[in-house]
Amino acid sequence: MKSDLLFAFAGLPYTPNMVLLHGRNQAVQMHSPTRAVSRRSALELMVGMTAVVVCVDVSRLAPGARSLRASLRYGDIAPQPAERCGVCVFFKVAADAPGCGTCQILSGPVAQTGHCDSWAKKG
Repeated sequence: MKSDLLFAFAGLPYTPNMVLLHGRNQAVQMHSPTRAVSRRSALELMVGMTAVVVCVDVSRLAPGARSLRASLRYGDIAPQPAERCGVCVFFKVAADAPGCGTCQILSGPVAQTGHCDSWAKKG
């Protein structure tokens, strides 16, 4: 019952052998627990998943910075990979934190895989 509600909230259809990926609004069809999973299918599933790099603890940001992130709908995973922070004109790579950088609009750390409504392609 709880799974039905989570999938409905994410706007996704639900079947008992599905798993909702946290924060991505995507569902993955899982194999039946009675079937053996081959190494190949397990690797294909892992390759399809994106690792999420956490660059900042949002709870430690100033209220204004949290509000700005919310209003620009910033997320650590871009819905369209071509529109990620790493290829945005406002993004600067952080030398000391792999996968992270700073955003001139958000005035703070962001993930290279992130996205917000102010995204603009580097020219």
